[in-house]
Amino acid sequence: MDFLPKGEGMVTRSPLELRLQNSQVHSTRIQLWIKGQEDKKQDVDLTEVSGKITELTKQILDAEFPGRREDELLVSHTPIIMKYQSDQVPNLTLIDLPGLVTHDKDIEQHITDLLNSYIEKPDTIIVAVLNAAQDVETNSILKLVKAVDPEGRRTLRVLSRVDLADSTDGIIDKLRKGSAPEAKLGYVAVKNRSKKDMLEGKTIKDSIREENAYFKANF
Repeated sequence: MDFLPKGEGMVTRSPLELRLQNSQVHSTRIQLWIKGQEDKKQDVDLTEVSGKITELTKQILDAEFPGRREDELLVSHTPIIMKYQSDQVPNLTLIDLPGLVTHDKDIEQHITDLLNSYIEKPDTIIVAVLNAAQDVETNSILKLVKAVDPEGRRTLRVLSRVDLADSTDGIIDKLRKGSAPEAKLGYVAVKNRSKKDMLEGKTIKDSIREENAYFKANF
């Protein structure tokens, strides 16, 4: 999702509920608002989405944490809603949540509570993004997910940064069908755009072409 805010450190500070809605009208309509403030819905262009999400996030944090410092690791449970109506999308809701921070126990518990409030729901499909350049099985997110979905019936595991892993052997093993009985939905591997790629304006289409070439050459 190329329209989401990007930056160093923790960028997502509140849940983003992306509500895709199939429309028979051959045009796209995007609306953004803070949950509970439906009277303040804003119609925006796709190019404005990133800035508006950043703006709404700041509004939420300023209201909930008066006098906060900009560099403080603070997270809100208040969702930002993005409604995307188009004839090119299915009816589906995706929720982008903050990543788990482990070096600060207070914020770690706060984020854990937030994540659990979503992933413990039995009708939710969990997309667990795991850094392939690290030990996947000791990943903090995976431990959290296993606690609510021990049989892996509703968890899709995404291995990111596969090009930075020391070896592809373990990744290949995980991608093979049946290699992980506890991962019923299996694994998907992706090669991310680097910060340099994004600064240079590399598009997602260009990145997908490079990703395909990388997997053909290495897997």
